[in-house]
Amino acid sequence: MARDSYHLVHGLEKGLAVLRALNRDGPSSAAALAAATELPRPTVHRLVETLLAAGYVGRSDVRGVYRLTGLVRLLADGYHPDDAVADAAQPILARLCDEIVWPTDVLTYNDAMMTVRATTHPRSPLSIHRAIVGARFPLLSTASGQLYLSFCSAATRREILRLIRHRPGPDAARLRAGFDVEKMVRATRRRGYAFIRHRAPARTSSIAVPIAGPRGILACLTVIWISSAMPVDEAVPRLVPALTTAAAAIARDYRARIAGGKRRGGG
Repeated sequence: MARDSYHLVHGLEKGLAVLRALNRDGPSSAAALAAATELPRPTVHRLVETLLAAGYVGRSDVRGVYRLTGLVRLLADGYHPDDAVADAAQPILARLCDEIVWPTDVLTYNDAMMTVRATTHPRSPLSIHRAIVGARFPLLSTASGQLYLSFCSAATRREILRLIRHRPGPDAARLRAGFDVEKMVRATRRRGYAFIRHRAPARTSSIAVPIAGPRGILACLTVIWISSAMPVDEAVPRLVPALTTAAAAIARDYRARIAGGKRRGGG
């Protein structure tokens, strides 16, 4: 069984290599695919025949040339832009964690909540909890949420606040208690980052900076630390430049991934 599984895995790897070559180079002959994948031509022939039977590859108008079919789009239907943000962020967050040590997260907005897409909490020796990818947090009581509300468009902000007011939860309670959203927005935009000091469950502080997308704020990059370990007037000059640099790198990598996907997909 172990031997068969080993061969199945490598067969899949080779088949994916052929798909990648067709995606990158366009319609190709078996000889061109063999050269692009560094696989023997008989192997490429078997793989292409398998992909033809599965419907992912079709025959071109030119004899002996193969192309991808529309069926390959189904392989990416479950891939969300937020996943591209996470993919772009992971290696950059790892380097950022080595630099500042305190744990960082990338969060995106979804349905009146902020969702963790990538995190270094498991990696950071200074993490006081193990934030997990997919965890959701309210907006008004988090640095990422306040940042997103401050840097999204005014129309988007109005719609988000409308959603919050019509749902039970801590954000709705804060609005009923008189939380001044416009004052928060002005202060956050003036600083260029959001800052929150938490009292429970642990006395921590967090800063969030924006990750820019093609149409405005794409995501938020946050860092959290124990308040007693570093006062805010020390944290800002130490952490904000590093966060800003990392956010810009994530934005660049994200744009490159999206542009590459469009070129390969023909969109």
